Amino acid sequence: MTFVLPLLLLNVFAADQPSPQRQEATLRFKYDAKSPVVYDVRRTFAAPNGDEELTYVETWTFSVHEPLTGGAAKLKVERTLLSMVVDGLTIKLDPSSNTSIEDHSPRGDVRNRVPTNQIEPVFELRLLRIGDVLFPQTAVSAGTKWEVVAKATEDGIPAAKWLWSFDEFAEGKTKGTFTFTEQEVELPVQAEGKFAFSLEDGWPIDLSFIAINTHKLGDEERLPMVYTFSMKRR
Repeated sequence: MTFVLPLLLLNVFAADQPSPQRQEATLRFKYDAKSPVVYDVRRTFAAPNGDEELTYVETWTFSVHEPLTGGAAKLKVERTLLSMVVDGLTIKLDPSSNTSIEDHSPRGDVRNRVPTNQIEPVFELRLLRIGDVLFPQTAVSAGTKWEVVAKATEDGIPAAKWLWSFDEFAEGKTKGTFTFTEQEVELPVQAEGKFAFSLEDGWPIDLSFIAINTHKLGDEERLPMVYTFSMKRR
């Protein structure tokens, strides 16, 4: 079956500051110990027939825990759940946070990511990685496309392929789209998304995607759900 969804990522990076005439940049993650970055995040699981929908409303805060050599860093990632929306009804919660320390490289490798769901930690990691970016070694410009393939891991995360495309450089940002497909697994998670990155400091302005072949974390029946993710910088 061909996967087609409307085109709507977390990592942190910086681009070479372009001049007004410049239409390319070499992308690398940059970590500023003085400037935590906060995102408003919405994660929605919706039944394909529209009978059920659950949205988690969160904030994600990224701050430098420890600078490392070569431009890498240990980042403190704090994910705070603010409310839930169940079939259109908003339920406000006392904010609860999960904090982890992750290793991030200049090109975007993420190591030591810690899941917050203890019932299905591996599946949560499979969903979290959809928005990951591993930047190419060379400069990118409008029309640049690149593919990243990840091998399966020993802890059960299947192989996957990302295809990224930069569509334009304009108004201080670069916009583009991406696809994600798991491989060598019976029911591969697949996603289509879009992004906008600031050319001033490289952080995502927003990133979003829609994924299929997913289910709510912890659902014993694993009923099929469409997963929608969006993050917007404050």
